[in-house]
Amino acid sequence: EYPDATKVVQDAKFKYTELVKKKMKSALQPGLGGLAKTPEAEDKAERLAELIHGLADKSADAIYEPAVAEARRFQVRFPGYKQNDRIQWSLAQLHMNSGKYPAVLLAYRKLLLEEGSPYREKALFAIGELYADKFKRYKEAVDAFQDFVERYPQSAQVLPALERTALLYSDRLDQYPLAVETYERIIKLFPKTEGALKAFNAEAKLQRDRLKQPEEAIKTYQRLAEQFRYPPAAEALINAAEVCRKDLKAYQREVDFRKKAAAEFPTAKEAPEQLYQAAEVTEDDLRDIDGAIKLYQEVSSKFEVHKLGKKAAERAAKLEKKKGG
Repeated sequence: EYPDATKVVQDAKFKYTELVKKKMKSALQPGLGGLAKTPEAEDKAERLAELIHGLADKSADAIYEPAVAEARRFQVRFPGYKQNDRIQWSLAQLHMNSGKYPAVLLAYRKLLLEEGSPYREKALFAIGELYADKFKRYKEAVDAFQDFVERYPQSAQVLPALERTALLYSDRLDQYPLAVETYERIIKLFPKTEGALKAFNAEAKLQRDRLKQPEEAIKTYQRLAEQFRYPPAAEALINAAEVCRKDLKAYQREVDFRKKAAAEFPTAKEAPEQLYQAAEVTEDDLRDIDGAIKLYQEVSSKFEVHKLGKKAAERAAKLEKKKGG
């Protein structure tokens, strides 16, 4: 408050640093010790504000009560301070660092009343996280995240808000159709992005494992393969083949997906194995010896130097001999 009173300031700094050394954990000492440096701002309110922000960034339980008291005293002393929303945010962080979650929620809600403040956006997203992670009130968390997306559709946090919503629906609320709807919204809003890729895979997994809709899962994998390149596209085709095999016992469709993966990505490391597996399924499950021979020969000719190329040639020859005999 009085940076020009040199003797008083130096004495206060000395006492403060000694207190930090004696009372605080060693990991906290560098950060808290640095707060003894007088802020460069000329205005008293600005200096005190910087101190409060620093306390919020580096606070510990030992200084929680005096730090909160200082923040509240500041709000009373300087009611017209132009960045009072930042003080309120720092107050919320002080409560958060000490696990006072009801007080955090109250502080965030007060920020929502600050017209034109950039902290309103941060506070609303943080309320969703608070409900989900600390209070375990998952429906309220979903409501907060949905409100956030509606209010701030251009925010960089829209994707994280939708992702959290989908996970809460699937993992906490058992609302699988609503989770699928949310993933579809992500795919539509963020096409051909990492977020969309994750949404496609998560949606297909829900359709297969939770909703017991293997046909829908296959369609989702097909859409993924159409929108993305290798390697996600190849993985999607292989996953579709697995659904055909394990869930539907649709062996011809499995063969078609494996052949498609090998044909569309002939230089990929998965290509030899997928074509070889297509041949095996044709032989063992479809009982189509002629078709199997043809596929084994294709593996041998296309991947001659690969270990499966030699194995396929031997298998084709063995089947030809068996067929002839």
